Amino acid sequence: MVPCAVRAPTLAPGTRGPVELRCADRVRDRHPRRRTRRGPARRADGREPGACRTGQRGRPRAAEYVAQDLTCGGSPDTPEEEFPMPRPYSSAVITAPLAEVWPHVRDFGGLHRWHPAIATCELIRGASGSEIGAQRRLTLADGGGTVVEELTALDERGHALTYEILESPFPVRRYVSTIRLAPVTAVGHTFGEWWTEFDADGADEGELAGLFANGVFAAGLAALAQRWV
Repeated sequence: MVPCAVRAPTLAPGTRGPVELRCADRVRDRHPRRRTRRGPARRADGREPGACRTGQRGRPRAAEYVAQDLTCGGSPDTPEEEFPMPRPYSSAVITAPLAEVWPHVRDFGGLHRWHPAIATCELIRGASGSEIGAQRRLTLADGGGTVVEELTALDERGHALTYEILESPFPVRRYVSTIRLAPVTAVGHTFGEWWTEFDADGADEGELAGLFANGVFAAGLAALAQRWV
């Protein structure tokens, strides 16, 4: 939603009476936005929320309203900042046509057949593994525990598969990942890319981002590519 600006009038000292604010036309933002998380509130001028302006002698202007821009649905004293979520990413070129690679990726219950970090993969919901809402339980090869994931999107035409983590030993929240393939038409190969967005405590973000980008995505795509070498 694109905010509509409203300007509050300046009232002289001692003036009373409510100030009526009305929002102008609302316009829907049709452009998709990257997932973000809310940060702590902070004023644009650097002062703490709720702090008042002072005059030349340091006395607050209690009866004076300073004109300021307001946005629909928010307060000028408590704006919310948005911070992008971590987005680990990896890609690779696979020397095989897309028609041969896609069946391996779309098989939600067959990840252990080509990913070296997965010892076993068991479907616990959805017999075919290609229906939205299907769930799989992964056993990590290094003895790191089990992960439960749910299929949230399967794009046969766009050759993309999206899933989210429901349970895992990793300290993550709202983990959503996509693996997508595209044809390299000049040579008949396949371009694969794999990424995720997740939320975690700040101290863990860097280590987790490296683990997912290298230990999961890069390692998986490299192993998949080795099937045609």
